Amino acid sequence: MPPAGWKNRNAAPKTRGKEKYITERQDGRFAVTIENGKFDADKGRHVAFQSTYRTLEDACKARNKVLHDRDRGIVVIRDSTTVRELLVDWGRRRRDAGAEHSTVENHAWLTELISGAFDVAPLVQFGNRQVQKLEVQHVEAMLGSLRQAGYKPSTRAKAFRQLRSAVEEAVQRGLLPRNPVRGVRAPVVAASAPRTTWTPEELTRLHAAVKESRMSAFFILLMATGTRVGELVGACLEDYDPASGVLRITGTAKKGGGRGKPKTEHALRELPLPPAVCQILADHLVAVSRARAAAGPLWGQRKTVKDEAETRALQRQASTRRYAAGWVPAPPAPEPYAPMFPTGNGTPFLVRNVQREWSEILKRAGLPHRPLHETRAAWITAVLGELKVHEVQRAAGHSTPEMTLHYARNVEGRQTRAAFIGAERLGLVDSQEEGGESVS
Repeated sequence: MPPAGWKNRNAAPKTRGKEKYITERQDGRFAVTIENGKFDADKGRHVAFQSTYRTLEDACKARNKVLHDRDRGIVVIRDSTTVRELLVDWGRRRRDAGAEHSTVENHAWLTELISGAFDVAPLVQFGNRQVQKLEVQHVEAMLGSLRQAGYKPSTRAKAFRQLRSAVEEAVQRGLLPRNPVRGVRAPVVAASAPRTTWTPEELTRLHAAVKESRMSAFFILLMATGTRVGELVGACLEDYDPASGVLRITGTAKKGGGRGKPKTEHALRELPLPPAVCQILADHLVAVSRARAAAGPLWGQRKTVKDEAETRALQRQASTRRYAAGWVPAPPAPEPYAPMFPTGNGTPFLVRNVQREWSEILKRAGLPHRPLHETRAAWITAVLGELKVHEVQRAAGHSTPEMTLHYARNVEGRQTRAAFIGAERLGLVDSQEEGGESVS
């Protein structure tokens, strides 16, 4: 509330003719000033939206948009709005629009990073900087601070893209006259070195190590179908039809052992399985049925964690430190399901536990560590040799063929035959290499 005796000298709306809240400046530009009804005790006045535009038409559009947003309770960019406030509001609106919880968490983390919550002192000043006074050199200094703090180019690029998107959206909504982030060069992320898929000899060792795993059926199915890890962890018993041998991908695993909707609508698909894989899966399901019968009512019940209350308190403290913004919502309640690949007591596996088992498999095989997601890349690489890109795209559940090609890996010795194959297909050389070996 304003202090006693305080009088707002600018309470009457400013006008230019019949245009409310708009005034024409001496330099010919048009200023829009709109109070948002909140009193700023530090400045002794009501905070307001203030911006200038080159034409009266642009000023009228901005004024109408601000008034519309103000009536709906949306944050209005004013002369005191900071970069941090802009980013928090940008993330909140994406959360309200139905963004996945993991996406909301990532946006919150980047907001805290840009705003200096992680012990990067120069960024605190950047987060508190007024959006209306943001300049190119300020954004470049922010990126430089992240670089000096040791953050990777990929992280700096994500922070830059989020800031650019938030400011650009404010410009499109008519809340800012320009986007200073446009003049900043995005951090360059070095292209990763070309990766090669497993050789036949490495695959033999890998398959032998997989058979020794307690989750052998899981990893065999993962490598045979090229599914995402979360899709197979979140697979239900009813997703597989033993009669037809078809596995349906209908969802994906979420944090905490839950299950949710698939990554995209293109991820919904059906995958016919080879007979050998169907037999392995049938044996696995028989073992699951026996374990469920032996466990009785305890099947599907999580084990009680010792000192569970203390553990949960520590987890909440860690979450608070990481996401100090305070507007990150609690994750949605997990959707219960009967997992196709359960733990010993019938509960869904956690993705991180699957990743630990994968590391053990690579050690037993004597192979260098590769991310578990490389099984998907190996499958796509193998299938691309037989099918067209758009066919592999549908089987992999990708939205675009470009994403499918992103997973393609080099096959040792294959690229060196390109000239021979091209010349043969064009009729320039005989179909036999020198020495009588076919190149087809």
